[in-house]
Amino acid sequence: MGTPFRRQVRKAMLALAALSLVAWLLPSFFSAERYRRRLEAGLERALLRAVTFGAVSFRLLPRPGFSIDNAVVREDPAFGSEPFARVERIECDLRWRSLWRSRLDFARLRLERPSLNVVRNARGEWNIESLLLKSGIALPARSAAGSASAVGELSLEADDGRIDFKVGADKKPFAVTDLRARLSFDPAQGAIRYRLAGSPVRTDRSLPSPGILELAGEWIPGHDLGGPLDAVLRTRGALLYNWVPLVSGRNPDVYGVFDAEVQLAGSLRIIKMEGQTRLTQLHRWQLLPPSDPMPITIRFRGEFDRTRGRVLLDSVDASFADSRVHLTGAIEKIPASPELDLVLALERARLEDLLALGRRFWGGRPTWGLSGRADGLLTVQGPWNQRRYGGFVGARGLRLDTPAGAF
Repeated sequence: MGTPFRRQVRKAMLALAALSLVAWLLPSFFSAERYRRRLEAGLERALLRAVTFGAVSFRLLPRPGFSIDNAVVREDPAFGSEPFARVERIECDLRWRSLWRSRLDFARLRLERPSLNVVRNARGEWNIESLLLKSGIALPARSAAGSASAVGELSLEADDGRIDFKVGADKKPFAVTDLRARLSFDPAQGAIRYRLAGSPVRTDRSLPSPGILELAGEWIPGHDLGGPLDAVLRTRGALLYNWVPLVSGRNPDVYGVFDAEVQLAGSLRIIKMEGQTRLTQLHRWQLLPPSDPMPITIRFRGEFDRTRGRVLLDSVDASFADSRVHLTGAIEKIPASPELDLVLALERARLEDLLALGRRFWGGRPTWGLSGRADGLLTVQGPWNQRRYGGFVGARGLRLDTPAGAF
């Protein structure tokens, strides 16, 4: 009994090995050029853009599909003439039923070293949003008239990618490099699940990236892309020295290391934000690092209304040592001409904490000390480049220690 069974197992394994060898060698005897038109049509259905590419080859393992080199995805003319994407290589995994049908359906697209342009045109429309609306991904499969089911089942992966940003024909000096992305579409719920990680950079400066930025979550766009959003944005070990010039274009020579995590909710048009940041080793770049890391914890809550260009800060609380600073207010007319209406408040802050924080920027050997409690209010109003300040400050239990004595 044992010998015949082992003999049959051996035959089955040999047959499996032979089939695997045939499946590996067979595609090399066939030209994939006969599928070029069907591949172009399938990719255009999935991406809703005209697609051209170079060499193409067929494979059977680990699942049937095609390998495409030097693909170019054209842009919708409403967003310019520069291609929407360039991809060095696309691995297209077919659904098994495509082998017996004239139409090619893709289960997965894996993009190697893609370069994408995210564009906002003069009407305030984004090419990514336009693609989602026209594709039918925004709708559940039962009401998508066929297009959503085809595209909604698509799994999209990208490695070593890059995203550039444009407003009209002007390319902005911001980009995301070393992009890794995983997106999947649930056709039953019309949901998009995503996980992205990349390094933001500023192309007009030689500074390195401040660190990896990660975004993960789920979005149910709905028919108008106004459906619920649930995401987490985080960074770890990011450098303030590189983040400040990335955002502002100016380098204040301030060093610090921070971790941040932001919960995003609401919709794509009104994004509600709540999160926490922990900042350590804050000091002026030219000075020696302080022996005390003096962690600063910042908790914040607010929302960003994209249609109105407004950021509403419900609360921003920064605490360090035994002191707190509170910020609230709004910033209007973003990004064209930001106008500020902010209030910064101190409540029984320790003067020695404020002095220790200031010495991280002034430097020098301290010869005097200050203690007591301070209350204050500072208002910042008006256009960003013509800010107006006002407010008051008061102190109690004030004590000044100098070499000459205490006052």
